[in-house]
Amino acid sequence: MTLNATAVLELTVNNHAGVMSHVCGLFARRAYNVEGIVCMPIGDGRHSRIWLQVAEDARLEQMVRQVEKLEDVLALERHGPDHEVFAQLERLFRPGARGGSAARMGKRPYLPAGADSDTGAGAQPARLRSPR
Repeated sequence: MTLNATAVLELTVNNHAGVMSHVCGLFARRAYNVEGIVCMPIGDGRHSRIWLQVAEDARLEQMVRQVEKLEDVLALERHGPDHEVFAQLERLFRPGARGGSAARMGKRPYLPAGADSDTGAGAQPARLRSPR
């Protein structure tokens, strides 16, 4: 989901309830849209890594300073718009975008059980009844 003028913020945080809410709440309170979020526990699970895809605009420097002040944020790295996390997710979920592997191999993307790419996720197939 690479957008014009985006950045990826990579945060290492303490892994406990409420941390994601604090991080996202900071952006929400300042009406700063987060375009993408990925979060995974790392190591022994005491810490997590959060990747945020955000607009690269004049307010971003201030947002970075505010995020770094959050108690549970241990480290923050700033990356360009094509950071590998979001580039790989884009190829996975948008197989036609930038030469996604599923499109190159002629495969359909993974869809959860019961989902149909033509009718929408979770759509149930129509049941036909024979005429009497």
